[in-house]
Order: sequence, then structure tokens, then C-alpha cells
Amino acid sequence: IVFGGPPVIELSGPAGKVDPDSGVRLSAAFRNADPASLSVQWGQQGGNILPSTAFATSLTSSVLKIRPGVLAPGATYTFSLAATSPGGSSTGLAHVVVNRPPSSGYLSV
Repeated sequence: IVFGGPPVIELSGPAGKVDPDSGVRLSAAFRNADPASLSVQWGQQGGNILPSTAFATSLTSSVLKIRPGVLAPGATYTFSLAATSPGGSSTGLAHVVVNRPPSSGYLSV
């Protein structure tokens, strides 16, 4: 196998909205890069930033696990993954949208 150029990042995570009390798992797969020579770093972008204690995995792993109960209802979080190999660097983004709690309504008969 011959590798060259920057890594191509494929991020996967939850489809649709997530429950604020559930944990979240984001994972990355890479093409065009030798896994042995790849370094990765997760980061956060935007206004909703989680503390480092919110993560159950290292920010330098290809898998990012967010602990249950740390996501704010109705918030959207944007996570970035930077990957660097001898062939170059690239960045991927993943968005996590958190479900809002039910709201009251009314019934008319």
C-alpha cells in the first residue's frame, strides 16, 4: 500500500438529535494515510464548549466519547478533528444536535 497526500477523514456519529442524558460517540476513519504515522486532535468550535471532564476518551484518539448528562438541551455542538500525516494535514467537522425537552401545550375541545 502506498500512502500520499493529506489524510481523508470520514467522521461518523449519531444520526439526528441526541437525548441530553445520553452519551455520544464520534469516530473517525482515515483514507490515504498510514495509521502508524497519523496524529489526531479533537477540538470544539462555536459557542457551546464542553469542559475537558465531559470526555470519556482522550482528545488524541480516533474515537471521541462524550459522557452522559453533560450536553445542554436544545444546544448544537461542533467538534473538529485535525489529522496530520507525513503527506499533510486535514480537518473534519461533526455536529451534534441535542433534543429539547417537551414543552407544554394546550388542548381545545
